Formats: sequence, structure tokens, C-alpha cells
Amino acid sequence: MHVEIATVKETFLINCFNEIYYSDIGDFEVVKYIFEIAWQNKSFFKIKALRDSYLLIDTYLTTNNKKIPLLLI
Repeated sequence: MHVEIATVKETFLINCFNEIYYSDIGDFEVVKYIFEIAWQNKSFFKIKALRDSYLLIDTYLTTNNKKIPLLLI
């Protein structure tokens, strides 16, 4: 059985919140925050300019305050 890693990441995020919505700008919206799920080196050009937007990455270490390791959600 083949499972797409992107599907696993999205399912994980959806299960972390009681209220979560799909976003036209990023992948998901929680309260007022926009999240884009990505891999380690992906940029988030389309949501970068938004104040409450974050890139969820699949590593445990980052120095960018706009990138959040997925395991910290």
C-alpha cells in the first residue's frame, strides 16, 4: 500500500484542532492563522506577506520565526 506523505501531514494537522478550515490562500486556516504544509526547503511566497501566516515544515529545527516544525503543533 502506497501512502502519500502530504496526505499524512494534512491528516495529522486536521486531527490537531477542533475547528480547522481549508484556505484559498494557504492550505488551512485555524482561527485567524494561515498554515501552509511543506517540506523542509519549500518557500512560502504566496503567504509570506500575510501577517498571521506560517509554513509548517517536517524538520525539528528552524531559525525562521515564520516556519514551525510540524511536530510542535
